[in-house]
Amino acid sequence: MYELFKAARWRHLATPSWGSRLSLFDTHPLGALLERIVAVQRFKELDLPFAAVATDLLNGSSFVFTEGPLREALVASSAIPGLFEPIRWQGHLLVDGALTDNLPVDAARDLGATLFVAVDVMPMPNGASEPKDLLDMLLLSMNVAVRSAACHPQEADLVITPDIARASYWELFRGSGRLRGRSAGG
Repeated sequence: MYELFKAARWRHLATPSWGSRLSLFDTHPLGALLERIVAVQRFKELDLPFAAVATDLLNGSSFVFTEGPLREALVASSAIPGLFEPIRWQGHLLVDGALTDNLPVDAARDLGATLFVAVDVMPMPNGASEPKDLLDMLLLSMNVAVRSAACHPQEADLVITPDIARASYWELFRGSGRLRGRSAGG
């Protein structure tokens, strides 16, 4: 899946959201890409239990998907506020789950997990590169907000932290960041 995302051009995933006042980009291209690369369409078709965590902007709480269509769950759980259009789902307005639950150990525990390995791929705001454009600015702002929110890495049995302190968000999609993460994991 990583190779497919890496091969996808940003301009194909981030088409302007002309009809929305809530975001710069439309989520439909991302949803279409996910439908092409994910072999199944619904949670019940997965071989292993899976949960996707989003944030409900209307009540400020986490929203955990464990059933229904995967497309909506995956897009909602990665819809960065301001960048990507929120997903409307069953009366909720959903965006990236990192806002309320950046380490969803409880969701994994509810699915029966007993061992928790977390990989921290968010560049640290302290010492981060200065934003080069509006997108970098929005992402850095979200990173600061997420880092300031309650995150409990002590709940994980193992936390892997790749050396990405000065990486921009866009570099996380490049091979060098992936290799640093792999070496951090041993």
